[in-house]
Amino acid sequence: MPSSSPAASTNRWLAQRRSYHIMLLYRDFFRVFRQFQTIYIAYIEKAVISFAALEGLIGSENAKGRLWRLKDRSHLLWNNDGDRHIEGCLLDLVLGSLFHECMKLKENIYLLERYRPQLEQYLAERRDQETGPGWPAAIGFKGFEWKRILLKTGGESGSQMENLNFLFGQASYLFRLLLQTETGNRILLRYLIEHENLVTELWHESLEQLFAELYDGHPQLAYLNAGRGYQEGHWYDRAQKAFQRALELQPDCHEAMQQIPMLAQCSKLQHCLLDETEEKQGTAASR
Repeated sequence: MPSSSPAASTNRWLAQRRSYHIMLLYRDFFRVFRQFQTIYIAYIEKAVISFAALEGLIGSENAKGRLWRLKDRSHLLWNNDGDRHIEGCLLDLVLGSLFHECMKLKENIYLLERYRPQLEQYLAERRDQETGPGWPAAIGFKGFEWKRILLKTGGESGSQMENLNFLFGQASYLFRLLLQTETGNRILLRYLIEHENLVTELWHESLEQLFAELYDGHPQLAYLNAGRGYQEGHWYDRAQKAFQRALELQPDCHEAMQQIPMLAQCSKLQHCLLDETEEKQGTAASR
């Protein structure tokens, strides 16, 4: 039988790990968004755009930064999507635009940081000579052109920062919209529960409000789903907390009432086994 194509093998591999990669996409976006906010606030408050900060955000071909990896992961998930998932395709487009706009901004900031000090020194040294009888026209032309080019570059940089801020807003909206198709993704649910402060920071709503919308007014379903995921992974403490939050939201939730005491026993046993293992390792190390 003929072997499957590399593309088909990649698609199967990705399909088996899709939930995990979707979670990583959200994780990386949260981190990239925070990095950009730091850069943008410095731009608003101090009119400064740091090349080093942009370099840390983007990286390079040999050492990719978070934004570069975010763009690549999105492209991997949505570029060959047979169903042409519209939200995913739009997100891939926006993240690609973000990356390329940020690359252009980084190049402009490099030019500014590289040549502005030389221009300022050049003009300062010749300022007293400019009105003198021996002022060469060629030097004046050089200074004018140099300044004009850098001013143009600086103006472009300001526009690029505002465009990036707009694109981040669009990406945030699309990530929020995409959650509607990921209600069964337990790995993503667990990540959102463990980082609920990021949900409030990015979308200005509580985790319960978010889950209530995603689960038709029943936010406890998200915690039940996450609790099952924790339980399958033997994260008994976290599973117990997830079921406890579901019970707080729905006091008559039978599944939560059944699981909580059982998980408490499992957690107790797990901790006892860990303590016993650590004690044996300590005894062996002291011999």
